[in-house]
Amino acid sequence: MDLLTELGGHVDGVRLRPLVLDEDLAVLSRLVLPELFARRLAARPLPGTTLRGSLGLPRPLSRFTTDGAAALVEEETR
Repeated sequence: MDLLTELGGHVDGVRLRPLVLDEDLAVLSRLVLPELFARRLAARPLPGTTLRGSLGLPRPLSRFTTDGAAALVEEETR
Protein backbone atom coordinates (compact mmCIF):
# COMPACT_ATOMS: atom_id res chain seq x y z
CA MET A 1 0.00 0.00 0.00
CA ASP A 2 2.91 2.34 0.73
CA LEU A 3 4.27 1.80 -2.78
CA LEU A 4 0.92 2.84 -4.28
CA THR A 5 0.86 5.91 -2.04
CA GLU A 6 4.36 6.85 -3.18
CA LEU A 7 3.52 6.26 -6.83
CA GLY A 8 0.43 8.46 -6.49
CA GLY A 9 2.61 11.56 -6.60
CA HIS A 10 4.46 10.47 -9.73
CA VAL A 11 2.04 8.66 -12.03
CA ASP A 12 -1.55 9.12 -13.19
CA GLY A 13 -2.55 5.59 -12.29
CA VAL A 14 -1.64 1.96 -11.91
CA ARG A 15 -3.31 -1.21 -13.04
CA LEU A 16 -3.83 -3.93 -10.47
CA ARG A 17 -3.94 -7.36 -12.08
CA PRO A 18 -4.85 -10.41 -10.04
CA LEU A 19 -2.40 -13.26 -10.54
CA VAL A 20 -5.01 -15.95 -9.89
CA LEU A 21 -8.40 -14.52 -10.79
CA ASP A 22 -10.53 -16.72 -8.51
CA GLU A 23 -8.41 -16.04 -5.45
CA ASP A 24 -6.87 -12.60 -5.87
CA LEU A 25 -9.94 -10.78 -7.17
CA ALA A 26 -11.73 -11.38 -3.87
CA VAL A 27 -8.71 -10.08 -1.93
CA LEU A 28 -8.47 -6.99 -4.12
CA SER A 29 -12.16 -6.16 -3.76
CA ARG A 30 -12.38 -6.91 -0.03
CA LEU A 31 -9.06 -5.57 1.27
CA VAL A 32 -7.13 -3.49 -1.24
CA LEU A 33 -9.80 -1.34 -2.91
CA PRO A 34 -11.47 -0.16 0.33
CA GLU A 35 -8.05 0.91 1.64
CA LEU A 36 -7.30 2.77 -1.60
CA PHE A 37 -10.65 4.57 -1.32
CA ALA A 38 -9.98 5.42 2.33
CA ARG A 39 -6.57 6.91 1.45
CA ARG A 40 -8.12 8.75 -1.51
CA LEU A 41 -5.78 7.02 -3.93
CA ALA A 42 -8.72 5.72 -5.92
CA ALA A 43 -12.19 7.07 -6.56
CA ARG A 44 -15.41 5.40 -7.52
CA PRO A 45 -16.70 6.56 -10.90
CA LEU A 46 -19.69 8.88 -10.78
CA PRO A 47 -22.89 7.44 -12.25
CA GLY A 48 -23.47 8.57 -15.80
CA THR A 49 -19.88 9.59 -16.48
CA THR A 50 -17.85 8.13 -19.29
CA LEU A 51 -14.16 7.96 -20.06
CA ARG A 52 -14.80 10.14 -23.10
CA GLY A 53 -16.46 12.78 -20.94
CA SER A 54 -13.75 12.62 -18.29
CA LEU A 55 -11.07 13.18 -20.92
CA GLY A 56 -13.08 15.94 -22.67
CA LEU A 57 -13.20 14.11 -25.99
CA PRO A 58 -15.93 14.85 -28.56
CA ARG A 59 -18.26 12.14 -29.77
CA PRO A 60 -16.91 10.53 -32.93
CA LEU A 61 -18.83 10.85 -36.16
CA SER A 62 -20.70 7.82 -37.37
CA ARG A 63 -18.85 5.91 -40.05
CA PHE A 64 -22.05 6.08 -42.07
CA THR A 65 -22.09 9.89 -42.09
CA THR A 66 -21.56 11.45 -45.50
CA ASP A 67 -18.75 13.95 -46.06
CA GLY A 68 -21.19 16.87 -46.39
CA ALA A 69 -22.99 16.01 -43.16
CA ALA A 70 -19.66 15.56 -41.39
CA ALA A 71 -18.58 19.06 -42.47
CA LEU A 72 -21.85 20.52 -41.12
CA VAL A 73 -21.41 18.79 -37.79
CA GLU A 74 -17.80 19.99 -37.60
CA GLU A 75 -18.88 23.59 -38.27
CA GLU A 76 -21.58 23.38 -35.58
CA THR A 77 -19.09 22.23 -32.94
CA ARG A 78 -16.71 25.14 -33.55
